[in-house]
Amino acid sequence: MPDPSSLPSARLLFEEPVSRLFLLSSFLTAIASVFDKTAILGTVNGDAALVLLAENLIMSILLAGFVVQTKKDWKGQFVAHWQWLLGAGLIYASMSFLVFKGFAEAPIALVSGVKQLQVLFVLLLSWLIFGDKPARSMWLATALMMIGVVLVKVG
Repeated sequence: MPDPSSLPSARLLFEEPVSRLFLLSSFLTAIASVFDKTAILGTVNGDAALVLLAENLIMSILLAGFVVQTKKDWKGQFVAHWQWLLGAGLIYASMSFLVFKGFAEAPIALVSGVKQLQVLFVLLLSWLIFGDKPARSMWLATALMMIGVVLVKVG
């Protein structure tokens, strides 16, 4: 059994700058989910694809401006890695569309909870592809998240 003083404490979430940024990101994701569902419900027939297209166009324009301003060799990197970028973009678009369809048809808390189960798949894929060996606490945390999703659905 590991020494309790060697385990990371919960206060590290608030002390480390990167952790604080992640907490802020999590909070903004929750707000964005509410805006996403509001936008979907505001369209004719709850058109998730239209909302996703509009959001991604806005995001693409903003990110393209940022990349052009901050990365001098962005064209070379794009040309060198276009296959990976295309694959990642198609996977992201598919995942986003399914999440938005979920927002249109189910409670936000349930869809967001199920989406967070991606941690399970990340653990498994990183173990299989990169040889990462997750700690037992990671598996326990993932199991607790899965139980939480079931409780959200049941409750």
